[in-house]
Amino acid sequence: MNKMSKVFQGLGTVVLVLVLSSCSNLFSIFDGTSGAKTVVLDQTYSAASVKGISISLVSESLDIVTHAQTDFRVVIESNLTDEDYYPIVTIMNETFKILDQTKNIPIGKSYDCSVKIYVPEGFIAESTDKGWTIESVSGYIDAQNLSGKKINLTSVSGYVTVSSISTETLSANTVSGSVTISGVVKGFDIYSTSGSVSLSLSEMFTTNSAIKTVSGSIDVSLPENDGFIHSFDTVSGSVKNNFTGTQMSSGSGTATYKTAAVSLSTNSTSGSVKVSKK
Repeated sequence: MNKMSKVFQGLGTVVLVLVLSSCSNLFSIFDGTSGAKTVVLDQTYSAASVKGISISLVSESLDIVTHAQTDFRVVIESNLTDEDYYPIVTIMNETFKILDQTKNIPIGKSYDCSVKIYVPEGFIAESTDKGWTIESVSGYIDAQNLSGKKINLTSVSGYVTVSSISTETLSANTVSGSVTISGVVKGFDIYSTSGSVSLSLSEMFTTNSAIKTVSGSIDVSLPENDGFIHSFDTVSGSVKNNFTGTQMSSGSGTATYKTAAVSLSTNSTSGSVKVSKK
């Protein structure tokens, strides 16, 4: 029995070594180590014929700033230097495009990439079809200035911030990322599931507009204006409107300020709603 026990113990040791070796190989496949980011692209692109912007990213962070030059400049930094991995930049059919390539990255490679776009001062995306169209999954979108006929911003978990915007139509959608917008917007439609929405306008909006969240708070700041109708609906979130004097813990209804030229609809399940004067 002692001999048999030693045999089984020996076999057990061999099996354990093999299992650990297999696990080690498995873990190496999913190794998440990454090196420091380096500049993999620093290129300028003519803005002369560009009327629309289309950007589609997955996990890359996106920063947009203006500069005094006449061309677009794109700087991409990544820990993976293979050109098949970082975003493609091109101009097609009067549209400046940046397209994600993360589908090409092998399983287990950790990817860390940032995209920074320098936009000529005064550039306006005049296309009524594209305007500014920016999509991201987990990377944030942070823009100092965006100007265009229409602006569409979409993110799943990354936040969306535009510190100075000028557009006739704004559409912004997130799942868990917050939305923070300031500037001039003639009409807007904003939706967020759990992320908060903060909108600060330097000029009054001129077409019927809406903001909807599930659990995220809604904060709208407006200048003095000729009037609007505020339509609100919340289940457990509070409602406060400094223009109309509305203040309630929850519920639905409408409140009118002055001449009621346009309507603002706010809808949230549990998030608070605040409309204040600038």
